[in-house]
Amino acid sequence: LSQTLGIDGDHNASEELLAWMDRKMGGKVAEELVFGADMVTTYPYSSDMVTALDIATLMVKRQHFLHKVYSPREVMSDTEKKDMDMEINRLLKESCERAKHLLISKREELNLLAEALLDYDELTSGEVAIVIKGGKLDRPMAVRTGETLITIGQPEGTTGSGGV
Repeated sequence: LSQTLGIDGDHNASEELLAWMDRKMGGKVAEELVFGADMVTTYPYSSDMVTALDIATLMVKRQHFLHKVYSPREVMSDTEKKDMDMEINRLLKESCERAKHLLISKREELNLLAEALLDYDELTSGEVAIVIKGGKLDRPMAVRTGETLITIGQPEGTTGSGGV
């Protein structure tokens, strides 16, 4: 996983892995803040959550093997497995709290982004930058029904296909 993420094994690996976890937790936390925790339907099955779990597991295993001196063939005890699970859960909870703190501090931008995503379904990075500054997009809104994306009308005062 660390190779997939392009993270050097020695250089700030823990900080980089924690930052990746925080980004992956951001979607879940944003949905909870905007819609309420009981309305989040993707957790714990989303690919972001699976990646966050994989990162936490990698970090805990890496730490465990750095501090333990035993043969790789040696089987971990139930206590060691339980301790590792507790540490993985601690990392996930802390990551969730960091993401929540950041999103709460940026609540206005989060609300603008959530509204735009509900209206347009998908945004480019340029459109995200426009939206979080309070700007309006110059393109038709869209609604997804199943696998189909349906365009709805034109923005006021535009002709043609719009665009940014």
